[in-house]
Amino acid sequence: MSILSSYLLRYFVSLFCLVLPGLSGLYLLTELFEKLDDFLESGVSFLPIIFYFILLVPNIVYQLTPLAVLFAGLLSLTILSKNMELVAMRSVGVPPGRIVRPFLAAAVVIALGLVALKALVIPGAMAKADALFQVEVKKRPPKGVLVGGRLFYREGNLILSTRLGNPSASRLSNVELFSFDDRFKMKEFIAARQASYQGRGRWILRRAMVATGGRNGESYFYPEKSIELPLRPSDLMALKIPAKEKGLFVMARHILSLRKAGMDARQEEALFWGQLLYCFLGVSLLWAALPLVMFRAREGTLSGLGIGLVIGFSAWILWNFAVTLGKTGKLPAVVAVMAVHAVLFVAGLFIFRRMRY
Repeated sequence: MSILSSYLLRYFVSLFCLVLPGLSGLYLLTELFEKLDDFLESGVSFLPIIFYFILLVPNIVYQLTPLAVLFAGLLSLTILSKNMELVAMRSVGVPPGRIVRPFLAAAVVIALGLVALKALVIPGAMAKADALFQVEVKKRPPKGVLVGGRLFYREGNLILSTRLGNPSASRLSNVELFSFDDRFKMKEFIAARQASYQGRGRWILRRAMVATGGRNGESYFYPEKSIELPLRPSDLMALKIPAKEKGLFVMARHILSLRKAGMDARQEEALFWGQLLYCFLGVSLLWAALPLVMFRAREGTLSGLGIGLVIGFSAWILWNFAVTLGKTGKLPAVVAVMAVHAVLFVAGLFIFRRMRY
């Protein structure tokens, strides 16, 4: 690494280490005020609150890192320009690409670290944070769990084991229902290939087997059977893992299982590619913003930050729009989110070629 690259890289890294904690602190402060009423009403002690916010930090870092990368690069250039260092580099013939290259290289390394954070750390941390908030603060212990893509749900003396047949949980597959008496002795066992929700707690079972009376009871088979259950699709949806708690490997396996079952996987694919390629959004933002700021840096730090805010906010809108296109199937999921990177890359390339340093 050359002396110039090392010097520019130290500038960028030092500013990044200032910007990211600052943005994260503001985010945590906002989260604290949003949840303050819940904490006060629950009467929970101070320690679980601290632990809850510590668990939020990895996901906050994931969300804010692209913006922090952008601001670190913009601030680096505006400060270099204010100190007349960009002029000095120009006077000795340093091309713009050589100035930008260390920033982009650092952004790529940060993006790879962000992928590891999203895949290995964030899912577990967010799951613990959500469980802590629901149990300690909301006083709502979970009625079920999701293990290996299979739902286990308990309501009173009923235990349900099933897989979701569609994203809205209005259709179930491979259903097993256990009914117990007050002594927890099984009264009835029902197994069905599929179950469809009809409204008001009524479910239609298809290809169902009903066993009654325990070990010495009788079994009956029904092509179709209607039963009443104290269970709605929204109850099962509450057990689904939120997107922020899903690891990249878990999402990839879930997509493959949905495809194998012939089910619609567009939403899962959009979330997967959106979360994976979001890690590299800071690289694309830098590529688009740095060449523009290099020619406007003399206007001051506020000008650079203003450009960063405009570009960052515009990219955020474009990114969410692209993910929505992927979820609805208007575009293939990977194409939709890659289009945002392509737009930013083309914009940066256009500015580099049209402007003179």
